Amino acid sequence: MKIDKELNNFRGEERVISTPDSKVTVCVIPTNEEIMIARDTKELVEGK
Repeated sequence: MKIDKELNNFRGEERVISTPDSKVTVCVIPTNEEIMIARDTKELVEGK
């Protein structure tokens, strides 16, 4: 696995961060864990 350091340091949308000669493709998928926890908590409290 080979990582492109410049692509890995970029923040934002989904992207491939592995180099073209990497044996595997490595992707970054940004998440917002805080909002997911809040939504799950809301559903539990509301009984949905």
